Amino acid sequence: MASSVLTVMVKWRKQSFPNVTLDTSQSAEVFQSQLFSLTGVPPSRQTILGLRGGKKIAADVDLTKLGIKNKQTLMLLGSPETDTPAAAPASAAKATHVADDLDLDAPKEDAAALSAAATAPAIVTPPGLVNMGNTCYMNSVVQVLNRVPELRSALGGYRGAAGESVLNPSARLTASLRDLLSRLNVRGVTAINPSTFISALRVANPQFAERAGPVGAFAQQDAEECWGEILTRLSSTLPAPSGAVAAASSVLGDEPAAADGTSASAPASGAGATSVPATVVDDLFGITTVAVDTCTEEGSTETVTRRDTVRTLKCHIVQSVNHLADGLSAALSETIEMESTALGRTASWSRVSRLDTLPPYLAVQFVRFAWKPVERVRAKILRNVSFPLTLDVFDFCTDDARSRMAAGRERARRAADEATARAATDLEAAQAAEAEKDAAGGDVASGASDSGAALAAAVDANGGDAAMDTSVPADASGIATVEVTAAATDASPTEITGVYELIAVLTHQGRAADGGHYVAWVKADPPTPEAGAADAPAAGPSRRGGPSAASSAPWIKLDDNKVSLTTAEEVLKLSGGGDWHMAYMLLYRANQA
Repeated sequence: MASSVLTVMVKWRKQSFPNVTLDTSQSAEVFQSQLFSLTGVPPSRQTILGLRGGKKIAADVDLTKLGIKNKQTLMLLGSPETDTPAAAPASAAKATHVADDLDLDAPKEDAAALSAAATAPAIVTPPGLVNMGNTCYMNSVVQVLNRVPELRSALGGYRGAAGESVLNPSARLTASLRDLLSRLNVRGVTAINPSTFISALRVANPQFAERAGPVGAFAQQDAEECWGEILTRLSSTLPAPSGAVAAASSVLGDEPAAADGTSASAPASGAGATSVPATVVDDLFGITTVAVDTCTEEGSTETVTRRDTVRTLKCHIVQSVNHLADGLSAALSETIEMESTALGRTASWSRVSRLDTLPPYLAVQFVRFAWKPVERVRAKILRNVSFPLTLDVFDFCTDDARSRMAAGRERARRAADEATARAATDLEAAQAAEAEKDAAGGDVASGASDSGAALAAAVDANGGDAAMDTSVPADASGIATVEVTAAATDASPTEITGVYELIAVLTHQGRAADGGHYVAWVKADPPTPEAGAADAPAAGPSRRGGPSAASSAPWIKLDDNKVSLTTAEEVLKLSGGGDWHMAYMLLYRANQA
């Protein structure tokens, strides 16, 4: 059976677009959306020449009957919505225009990103993803998932074919995601057309095929909902292996998921027990929580303890929340309404949740959209909520979890003390050498240079931050939010510390949930001698050293098919407070041996 996925060349005006993917099993409207994202010519103005019988393409045309052949050249006629796009704002801080995916006048790259690109070391950037018309939410989720090498490895072992899983939406989505992530790790490609995957996503969940607007274009969707849908589908097709990933999970103390692979909820018992999760998804992202519900109304002393498995921590945003830790604390301590057996009615309960097992990858969602019943819209909370490059969740864990992490944290503390002592000794030696050179009438400048070089060497040798204080200050909610040294995360393979390194940020720009624009920002891998490796753009996590060796690595901004370098400093500015990009989801990676 011939493949339904073809590659064609499209010529428009003086431009040529080679290797455009055309899936003849999809509606013609999908292909029209692709052409719109490439040229700005809306579907209503598109005329495509080169088809059988000289037909013009229409939204209801059956592509399999047009005689399109692989590698065929098609000519597009039509004018874009505007030939003179409005000028972009001079800076991000003053940007007032918020571009949806179908807008042609999106803001230009900010000066800081351009400066970073000019001065940063040679970094291999992954390809971008072509916007198929309001698909930036999906593009950014895929780019973040691409930073999880264990997931790519598990998908690589999946043997299904995207075109052979029509009757199984989960299998079709899994196979198409496997193929897409594989293409994202090939050198020499600028951008990839994700038409096969978006088609599989819309079949799996028709919500993502909704249309809106006067022309009936595909509607903007919520990136967090897309994230959850993808993980739910993968959980049904990727069982936990008996190899390295499962072993790593067992070390972290994960609990089994429910039979459907999504979540488990049961009264807590044996909180310290460990077992292997049922799926790769829960292996990598599953967080076991222990919640204690206490009835707070007079006449009842009821208490209920339950265990749940979730894949994302929520950061609630209220008036008192200024930092990520504040929002996590608010989400883990809340008031709920629940049936009281003693009172025979619905009553008010307090729920205090704690983390009992920690995954290799910790996903966090800023709950930025709130329902306004009067206006009947989901409005965005623009409040500035800062987040750290390194997050310590120790204070949010159960007592059992803390006891399991105690040995690793103590080992990390001793290693950090030793690193600091070695750095101090090296600095004293460099200063003594400088003093001797001064006394001998030597070149002071040269001596200072030698001293600086010696100190720099000491810093590099000891994990990148030689003089860091090993005490860990906490913010108002009690969670530590400062970076630690490489040595501070140097735990044994059976020990974890609860410390996580930020590796990806998914942002939303705009004020409405059903509009705006999503962008992925991912931490780049540091340049290595093996820069020619095929999988270099998304290397796996460093199990020794955590944030140290890679702390100077730049970040990559993945704005659909536009890929550019930026810095950690710019990423930390994505905390909200205006109409610029603001963090909506964060992905942290555990620092462990």
